[in-house]
Amino acid sequence: MSIWTRASEFFTKLKVSGKGFLETPEWLRKETDRQVRFTIAVIALGAKLAKVDGTVTVNEVRVFREIFRIGSADEKHAARVYNYARQSSAGYESYGRAVASLFPNNRRILGGVLDGLFHVALADGNLNPTEVEFLHRLNELFGFSDEHFEGMLCRHSDDPAENPYKVLGVDPTTPAKEIQERWRSLVRQNHPDILVADGMPHEAIRLAERRLAAYNDAWAKIRTMHLK
Repeated sequence: MSIWTRASEFFTKLKVSGKGFLETPEWLRKETDRQVRFTIAVIALGAKLAKVDGTVTVNEVRVFREIFRIGSADEKHAARVYNYARQSSAGYESYGRAVASLFPNNRRILGGVLDGLFHVALADGNLNPTEVEFLHRLNELFGFSDEHFEGMLCRHSDDPAENPYKVLGVDPTTPAKEIQERWRSLVRQNHPDILVADGMPHEAIRLAERRLAAYNDAWAKIRTMHLK
């Protein structure tokens, strides 16, 4: 049974209870694994972000489908979850806190959520001020620093290779050996197998793959500059 089918079943039970997702009854919370609740909360954030600028574009929905690898057999269930989240009256900060509470202090998974939301925000070609504010606030709720957010902004810019140091979170004056150690650490931390072991749903692992590609590209650029 896919996570989308399980999420859809969750909403059937939730509807019967007469509660919203953020008010999930204790009995339902206990019988629902955190992967399902995590996926629903992340979907809610994606839906809220997609309409924060007033419109939900086709590209934003397409990118969301790509990130979560929604197959044709799961389209109906995924659409139900997405539409529920989009229509929910709860604010995005409440869903952000819900995600943070499911994986407290887990930088790998919480960073992965931010990565996915950056991809959704950029689906229409640019980041507008309301989207930046949305993402920066989540960065805070997840316990990350402003420097972390600046690195993510750089990594998701049109040409992250323009500042590969920010992508890796290092200073240009840092010795090459220390930069290489930082790169290796980021690669280890963001390996898809590690994220699965931490509880990241398989459907969201593409985020880690994209993140690894950005780190590898940044290190390749820095290594080339240091060898000149």
